[in-house]
Amino acid sequence: MRLHIRFCAVLLVMAFPLKSSSQQTFFLDTISDEYDVKFTIPCKNYACEGDGIITLLRKNTDSVAFQFSVKNCAFVLRKPHDSSLKHITAENGEGLHTYQPPIVCNDFDFDGNDDFAIPIRNPHKHSKNKATFDIFLFDVAEQRFTLHKKLTAIQHSTSTVLDVDIVRKKVNCYRQYDPRLETVKEYTWVGTGAQKQLQIVLDWQNDTSKIHPVVTKTTYTFVKGTWVKKTVRRVKFRNDCE
Repeated sequence: MRLHIRFCAVLLVMAFPLKSSSQQTFFLDTISDEYDVKFTIPCKNYACEGDGIITLLRKNTDSVAFQFSVKNCAFVLRKPHDSSLKHITAENGEGLHTYQPPIVCNDFDFDGNDDFAIPIRNPHKHSKNKATFDIFLFDVAEQRFTLHKKLTAIQHSTSTVLDVDIVRKKVNCYRQYDPRLETVKEYTWVGTGAQKQLQIVLDWQNDTSKIHPVVTKTTYTFVKGTWVKKTVRRVKFRNDCE
């Protein structure tokens, strides 16, 4: 499993339909240590958009391990039909490396299995230049990849950065609404199997819109079978979010 510690949703996505597009299959053999990945999607010139098919091959073989479909995929290439998907147009150079493939492989739920984040057409009209990802987790019991609705919804709601902390087993969500307000939300996984779900453990906000900056830190701690919420405001130091 290849651990990408951070992925940032800054891919330039398409907001218009493609005409005379044709099916293209891209081969990605570096994003996962477990699988070679084939990504089939309609493309025209520099743009790929539409329903895609993800085929996972057992490493260095032609043996298909899994296959699943993704709706409303969208991303832009630096050059037409780049077969390795290494040249991706990003909105800026922060977070997502210029030559990082659009499909992100990571262990998002810390179960030891590769999971995948697929770029889709941005549903938010107010942030057309921000990409969003559908996140597919490997279901051990069902032996298939399924869309995780809550983790996907968290990423869609911000269209910014998810940070996967492998050591602390936390998923962090960063967002800067404008230069005056930034937030950090931290989640952990609780339960096992079908009962496994995300639980927020930290909600941190830094508001500098006023003369004196206001920092609000809300923590959630599991005490005697119950998640206890505690909020502290007007904390003067910023490092409390780390």
